[in-house]
Amino acid sequence: MQQLKDSEILARLIYRAFIGPAAPGETDGVITFPMALGLHACVAARETALETLRTMPAQEGGFGGPARLVALADDAPAPKKSETGLRGLNGGRCTDEKREIYARLMAFVAAHGLGARRKIAEASGGKLTLTDVQDMTDAKQVDIKKWREANAAMTIIEETEDMEESHGKDN
Repeated sequence: MQQLKDSEILARLIYRAFIGPAAPGETDGVITFPMALGLHACVAARETALETLRTMPAQEGGFGGPARLVALADDAPAPKKSETGLRGLNGGRCTDEKREIYARLMAFVAAHGLGARRKIAEASGGKLTLTDVQDMTDAKQVDIKKWREANAAMTIIEETEDMEESHGKDN
């Protein structure tokens, strides 16, 4: 099984908790119990270390309290594109198109809630799997053809919803 970042493990755990188990035959999105426990251990260690730095005086190597944290955040330079974590949206011929579809995808998922990714996969007519859509929302490297399929699927869903809404108003 591939090595996942903590954020990827967390995203898949949350998804599985609210949406349900992976579809039969989908092994890419499976998170094992030891992976979940490892994530918990990493997060707990980070929280403990951060709390120690927050409360430690600045002259001893800490942040020096909340006011100093705000000052540090204000002084931080903006991240470079390669540092944003959006690996699949940095560079390449179709970067701008992928970024536009990604923005639409994230807005769609936010607006449609927990079943949005599954709806997109189903509306694609078998061209996308649930894992494909999850990889897109995780900004992983995905072929432009799949991004375009997701865009088309969202259009189909929105047109269907618009038709249902207009028929509902007519009655």
